Amino acid sequence: MMKQERLTRIGRIFVAGTLVDRAVQAAARDARVLHVRAEVPVVVCRGGKVVTVSARTLLGTRSAAQRRFRAIRATAKGVGA
Repeated sequence: MMKQERLTRIGRIFVAGTLVDRAVQAAARDARVLHVRAEVPVVVCRGGKVVTVSARTLLGTRSAAQRRFRAIRATAKGVGA
């Protein structure tokens, strides 16, 4: 019989992912705001190529993935049905 491993608190947080995901999203949002204040473009990967994009553009639009996620969540909750 295999020895059962117990996860530490940080281990459980990483397995669940939600706190880590939120922290990464917050850090990305903060970085975009700093780029806007400094008036410098953000370097991103689009279509396999590295390009620069205005930080204001990134703050002003939601990604297709975010729109799709919100639509799915709203449907699951029965909003607009």
